Amino acid sequence: MGTSVSIAVIVPNVGMSSEEMEQRRKHLIRVCHPETSIHVCKNEVGPAAIESQGEHEEAAVEIVKQAVRLEKEGYQAVIPWCGGDPGLITCREAVRIPVVGAAARMAETCVRLGMSHSKGAYQFPKEK
Repeated sequence: MGTSVSIAVIVPNVGMSSEEMEQRRKHLIRVCHPETSIHVCKNEVGPAAIESQGEHEEAAVEIVKQAVRLEKEGYQAVIPWCGGDPGLITCREAVRIPVVGAAARMAETCVRLGMSHSKGAYQFPKEK
């Protein structure tokens, strides 16, 4: 018997639809341990997409606010869902729970597998 783990995934761009967020949640549920609970939320304010340094920084402010709130709500880890890892370091300074950067983990995995970062891009499997 294990202990259930609650992970919050923060989508930083306000332009992501609820369908896209649900697709990500379903994917994470498929690849996580069965006792892991996944909650996907997104920033309420900020850029619709992150395509510049300014948008990256704007999104980061809201990600940190969300991480603090989510820790208080009892989540045991936070994952900002963005290839640029906005707010990653500041989140780690602001909360005591693990903050896992998606881009950092992908880069690490690619290095371990001897791949370039461009080959490490992920596509969601087709729903059956």
